[in-house]
Amino acid sequence: MLWLRGLLSPFGHGTWTAVMAAGWWRWNRRSAERGCYAACMAATLYAAAAIGLHFLWDAVAGTGSLGLLLQLVIGACGLWLLRRLIRQGTGEEIRALLRVNPDLAQAAASAESDALAELRCAGCGTVSPRGAGYCARCGQALRAGDNKG
Repeated sequence: MLWLRGLLSPFGHGTWTAVMAAGWWRWNRRSAERGCYAACMAATLYAAAAIGLHFLWDAVAGTGSLGLLLQLVIGACGLWLLRRLIRQGTGEEIRALLRVNPDLAQAAASAESDALAELRCAGCGTVSPRGAGYCARCGQALRAGDNKG
């Protein structure tokens, strides 16, 4: 049983911790924007989801092969929720990068594949891959207009 729970633990505790962290992050970040009620409700829903998944995980543990199957289903639900939260966060990150980097937003809107293929940092000259918003070497914001091969 210990080996089995050890093998299945990545489906549980790490995922649930990440879901809880996403809720608390949104609470801290958005409480000033939307008001405390909406942010508190979002954090409470994420916490309830993580606690509920953990409760179900423990409730079906040790019930044989049906319990193992149910733990896999519960783990898949947790991973689905985490993937959804990661996609939301990635979308927010992209929108923020496009707001501070209007040249990149224009290049993305006009679908200039050459301008998006790679970006060269105006500060240090480091070439960054497509989709990067900041230079990995110096941290300067990358602009599509600075792409001079």
